[in-house]
Amino acid sequence: MDLKVENLSFSYDNVVVLNKVTFEAKQGRITGIIGPNGSGKTTLLRCIANFLKHDQGAVFFDDKDIRLLKNKEIAKFLSVVPQLTNLTTGFTVFETILMGRYPHLGLLQRESKEDYEIVNSTLERVGISHLAKRDVGELSGGEKQLVTIALALAQEPQILCLDEPTLHLDINMQYMIMDLCKETSRDKQIVVIVVLHDLALAAQYCDDLLILKNGKVKAMGSPDEVIVEKFILDTYGVEVIVGQDEISGMKYILPNIGSKTTIT
Repeated sequence: MDLKVENLSFSYDNVVVLNKVTFEAKQGRITGIIGPNGSGKTTLLRCIANFLKHDQGAVFFDDKDIRLLKNKEIAKFLSVVPQLTNLTTGFTVFETILMGRYPHLGLLQRESKEDYEIVNSTLERVGISHLAKRDVGELSGGEKQLVTIALALAQEPQILCLDEPTLHLDINMQYMIMDLCKETSRDKQIVVIVVLHDLALAAQYCDDLLILKNGKVKAMGSPDEVIVEKFILDTYGVEVIVGQDEISGMKYILPNIGSKTTIT
């Protein structure tokens, strides 16, 4: 099952933030959204998750218009990892991740043995079983981000949306989180949509990329098609050199020192 966004438009107080955005995100693949600050990336994720009501267009999953579904129905198949963690202190890591099972519970229904097994499996998958009894308020920023991702995965979503999940994290934690996203998309065959600022990470981990600028789709395609000097200059106003390591095949993006940057 794939996610389809068709002619999506959204405005804040008559200021157009998204303008007829159309793209498709496929299961088993990571779709990255990149673009300069203020281009509408976070707003697009919030519209997809139905946190914001778009003005025009539609978001379809399994041929269902998401806007016509109730929030609890959406939470059964779509989870969001926000840009900033907002975990409630006073709860253990285990208790926090268990909250991810709530969309699947009926009125007054308590968690089952299966729910507890899912939480334990998620803790192990994310690599934080050793934190299970810790209060979330005692954790580091990186640990809190892993707990937030585990909370989203405990929902057992078919669509996982992440808004800059590597923000403010060291390089080791960045790779750990992106590896987890890659493994999850493949193993669970789910749709993963991630907003990134790091173009090298986007090139390395994303299967498909979407460039937004001023609320419009600037380019779509594979990293090889999108992470090129022309699009980066047109989008960010900076000249770069894009190359590929001969041994690993990984792309690298370097500033073209001496070139002039422009404000886009």
